[in-house]
Parts: sequence; structure tokens; C-alpha cells
Amino acid sequence: MFNLKRKLCLLLALLFCFAFFASCTDDDNDGDTSGSAESNGFISDDDDDDDDLSDIITDDQEESDIVSDYSIDVTDESPDVSIGEDLSEINAFPMTFTKVSDALYRMECVAPDGNTLFLTFDKKDWGTYNIGTWTVKDDKGKSVNLAGGGTDWEYVFRAGETATTCDFSGGNHGKELLVDIDFYDGETNKKLNLKDNTPVKLNNIKIVEKTKLHWGDVNKTYCDVVRTYHVVGSQITLDVSFKYTKDCYKQLSYTCMFPVDKKYGLYCAFVDSDNNVIDVIETTKVGKADYTGPFLGQLAADRCVIWGYVNPNYKFDINVTTVTDSCDDFKNSYKTFYWDMNITSNKLYFSKYDSQTATLVKAGSEFNTHSAWTFYVD
Repeated sequence: MFNLKRKLCLLLALLFCFAFFASCTDDDNDGDTSGSAESNGFISDDDDDDDDLSDIITDDQEESDIVSDYSIDVTDESPDVSIGEDLSEINAFPMTFTKVSDALYRMECVAPDGNTLFLTFDKKDWGTYNIGTWTVKDDKGKSVNLAGGGTDWEYVFRAGETATTCDFSGGNHGKELLVDIDFYDGETNKKLNLKDNTPVKLNNIKIVEKTKLHWGDVNKTYCDVVRTYHVVGSQITLDVSFKYTKDCYKQLSYTCMFPVDKKYGLYCAFVDSDNNVIDVIETTKVGKADYTGPFLGQLAADRCVIWGYVNPNYKFDINVTTVTDSCDDFKNSYKTFYWDMNITSNKLYFSKYDSQTATLVKAGSEFNTHSAWTFYVD
């Protein structure tokens, strides 16, 4: 009798344990998908968006150095950001302008935060002058470069005499001849007679630079260019007239850019023509050394506001007002994008023309673009 009772107790205990573990297993699996690839944020290789990184190269790189294996990853939940109305153009601000040498000119003024702001304008090996670097120096003499650092701001074209020979010209890629350059007081339009290392006080600096673009042979120019810059304090505006003298084929090109240190340019808000924020993207703090980072955004934005994680009240407002001539009304797939360029820098691009099919621009065609870059403190 004792043995029978013991066996019954043991059987009841086993049944209880089985029921308990079955219940726990059902509870753990009820509606839980946390172990799936989708819920953990992983995307299969089949979902990679493989684009052509050879459309952008740096000065010291060949297209063969660029690989095209990357995926674009833009967060669906952009942070709420107030970017304000379009900034009006500044007409006057106290500055000094100095010809440091035949190859370097420098503007100096009070920065938006009360420090000292510098902008350089420098000569390239092939003879043209380009926007250089925005630098801020504090009252202790410490300087930081905000934007520029030797890469393009103005424009870069992939151009060819035939549809199969398109290559970079203009900007920091050469294949551009200097015709002449003159400096003016932008308020009076009086031409300046600048002497080496002798600062001139101005409220508006006007620079008119005339160039010719070519395909690699200086005797085969295809476009006459007139650049008109106005530098007023922490704002730069650029009007460019392009007059094509020969038929020319174009592929993916850039009519306005902005290279910025990641510390001051980690975030980019894309803004449409109605001043609506389309999206806000964030790049990596440390990008890829081989220039294979993603092209973020690719949105129909004629204006972008950029800021960083160091001094986040520093803001950079970049806009184009000539959307048809600058961006062909955003018909190409790249539109306006923000490149997570390298270890330390990001770069904004307003693009034009298709990346795969060449577009014929006929001799006699004229385009006029207007771009503005403004540094301000929010």
C-alpha cells in the first residue's frame, strides 16, 4: 500500500512539471518576433542598393580606386528640426580683404559667434581661383577649419566631346583655363588695386572670374564661364553664366557643393521649395577611409541646413535658387545628396544630368546658376 501511494505521488508530480513547462514555452513564443532578421534591423544582401560611386572622385584618386559595394541607410524617423525661413542675402558687413600672395586671398571678419572668421580664395595649379576654407579662430588663438579644405564648392562637370568620353572638368579637377580675374568693392563696383599683405576694409567683396572649360586639350574649349562671387561676412553667393561654344555631352555633374568637417556637419536637413523639411539624415562620425561611404538623401531639395555634434548651434545654410538650370528640376535619380565622404568629412551635392546616359548640350546653349552658402549661429 505504501509503495502504491508513493508511485501515485511521483506520477502526479511529473504531470505537474510537464504542465508548468508547457505553459512557460507558450508564453515565451506568444507574438514574439524579436529573433527575426527584420525586427533586429538586419537586411539581407539581396536588399543592398548598389549604386555607382565612380561618379564622384577626389582630386588624388582615379575612378578605378572607387568601389561600388555599399547600401544606403536613411533612418525612417528623422529628428524634429526647425530650420527657419530662407535666409535673406546680406548686402553689407565689415570685413578686411588681403592679397596674401598671387595664389592666396583672405577675408577676415567677426564670426557669427563673436570669434574671428576667415575665408580663403586660392589659386589652383592650372590657373583658376576657387573658394578655399572657412576657418574660425577664438580669442585664445585656437583655429578650427569648418568647411572647404581643398575640395570643390562651385561646380564639377562630367563632360565629353563624345557620349563615351565624359570625364571630370572644372572645380578641383582642372581642365579649365583662367581668362582673367578682377576684385571689386561690391558696394561701389570700384575695381580694387590690391597690394601684397595690405588689408583693405570693405563691406562687400565682389570677385569676377572668367574661365574656359575644356576636355583635356587646352585648344578644345567647350564653354565660356563667368563666375561672379559676393562675399559679405559669413555669407558667400555665386552667380555663374555658362555659354556653350561647342556641342558637349554631359553625365552626372554638380552645380553646387559644400564640403564640411564631420564635427560641424554630421546632420543634414533637406528642405523643399515650400520650405518643408523632407528628411534629416545623420552620417557616421568616422567614415570610410576609402571613400566608399553612402550617398544619403537623394531628394528634391533646393536647400539644405547642416550642423554637427561640436558646437551644434553652428549652422550652414546652402541653397540654389535656379533649380532648372542648376538641377534640371531634379530629373536625375541622385538629385540632392549628402556623401559620407571619408574619415573626417562629409560633402553636399546638388546634381544634374543622368549617371548612365549622356545628355547632349548643343553649342549656343546658356545656363545661369545662383548658389548661396551662409554660416550662422542658431
